[in-house]
Amino acid sequence: MDFLVKWVAGLFSGFKAKNPIVAVVVLLVLSTAVHTIHQGSAFGLFPVSGWLQTALEYISLFLTAATGSQTYQYLDPKASS
Repeated sequence: MDFLVKWVAGLFSGFKAKNPIVAVVVLLVLSTAVHTIHQGSAFGLFPVSGWLQTALEYISLFLTAATGSQTYQYLDPKASS
């Protein structure tokens, strides 16, 4: 899991440095997705329920957390080896 967090956060960090406006849009879309999926629909377009709602919510929350912070800097380097 540490590898995945480090990879996503590092990838988005480089992207954010090159395209800060697009990075803000990506985070806005992810946070909107989390909210609307939690309410029971995906962007108000189609209903989501059951295991699909749970899976999409967790994936969106993970991506929002990993891209919205410098998480990889705080990981213990000994834990990943």
